[in-house]
Amino acid sequence: DGRSEKLRYQKFEIDRPVLTKKIELDTSKERTSPHEVFGDSNGSYVGFVAHLESRGLVEQDEQKTLSWKGGTTKVTFLGDILGDRAPEGEHIYTALMKLREEARSVGGEITWLAGNHDNMFNAVLFGFTSEKNVPVEKDMENRLTSYIGNLEPARYLSEESITNYFNDDSISSTITSLLNNQSSITTTLDRRKKVYALLQNNPSIDRAQAENYVASITELENSLTLFQNTYTDPTKSSQEKIAAFLSLGDNLPKHVLVKLGKEILKNRSSIIESIKKENPLLLEGIYQQNLVTIEADVLSCHTNLTKNMILLIERQVSPGETFADGVRKVNTYYQKILRWYGSPEPRNPSALKDEQLSYFNTLRDEFISTSSESRINFTENTHLSDTEKSEITQRLKQYGISAILHGHNDENGETKGGAFIPILSIDRGAYKGSEGVSNQPTAVASVSTEGVLSYY
Repeated sequence: DGRSEKLRYQKFEIDRPVLTKKIELDTSKERTSPHEVFGDSNGSYVGFVAHLESRGLVEQDEQKTLSWKGGTTKVTFLGDILGDRAPEGEHIYTALMKLREEARSVGGEITWLAGNHDNMFNAVLFGFTSEKNVPVEKDMENRLTSYIGNLEPARYLSEESITNYFNDDSISSTITSLLNNQSSITTTLDRRKKVYALLQNNPSIDRAQAENYVASITELENSLTLFQNTYTDPTKSSQEKIAAFLSLGDNLPKHVLVKLGKEILKNRSSIIESIKKENPLLLEGIYQQNLVTIEADVLSCHTNLTKNMILLIERQVSPGETFADGVRKVNTYYQKILRWYGSPEPRNPSALKDEQLSYFNTLRDEFISTSSESRINFTENTHLSDTEKSEITQRLKQYGISAILHGHNDENGETKGGAFIPILSIDRGAYKGSEGVSNQPTAVASVSTEGVLSYY
């Protein structure tokens, strides 16, 4: 989409993971296609591509354009694409929309979930509250600007807004330091290089870990050079300059990020209209986020599956309908309200009643919040009795669920949930910004047409 030169990350090679652990699911379930499930991308485009390439689902030409090679394979992404540690979520969403069209043309499918980071991004773009009913303006001072992906909409600010932002005294002072290599980023680079020297000389440190650490040095150096070259180039637009600025990520001073976040909030309406004109695939991708999906007998969600999530789905099931119908209704409702928020202002106030907004917020709090409850699957929740856990398990089995896969938190590949319904975290091996490129295999689980769930 013309932005490839702005991506700050070096392509990193990940060996195709050997999925050695196997679980046999319900073999009576009809499966016409394999199913691949990927963990959090954390806003990293190269991480996203590595996920797909690791399973042979895409290929890139010399121009780095992706094309679908997965045939009829069904693919699920478990969320945390936008609003995360790297500012490339938009690039991922654009690619997802194009790949899905190609996949559908040959009988395949690609689905993506909203994660807690996607929820943050949506709150910034649309102006609703972030988690637990916190006003987005207040959260911008704290958590939202801790993840550079939430500031991606700054690319759609007007030339005047960006110019005024860069000319602000506190911002221009930061830029002068960056251009003269006298900023805190230079200090960070020097510190990381010293740490890397220690890692190199320590025989007890795994070599892969040491090399992954040096990748974070290279990427930050590349980002700094990119910004310096772009900002001082008179042929570059303000949008190109702000994109290069964002590539420095959370290494920028907090006040710089907060000020930019507030500029986005002040110009939300015009930003949304600009996105509609320049990259409508991004908005459509957001509108088509899901909270939970079922493919054959595999249920996928972003956080751990909780009792409240199950109850919310069950309440949507009318007589004669299935649990999958409840899942579809939950997703449809969530998507409907997202689309309302993206409609031109002033919006029709009667189109969103108080009870509708309350239910929308409940869905977000239960399915994609970062509360402690969302991090505990129902089989490990100490607030539930063994009888309650057994009853929930039996209901899920009756609904035809044989496995639960989620992202959000790394549980080191442990199989949880007991023997009846395995619960697996697939959030492994994803790029974590300044934490470096993971030396774990790409975050993936695979379900064959024979009903074998494979993971590592």
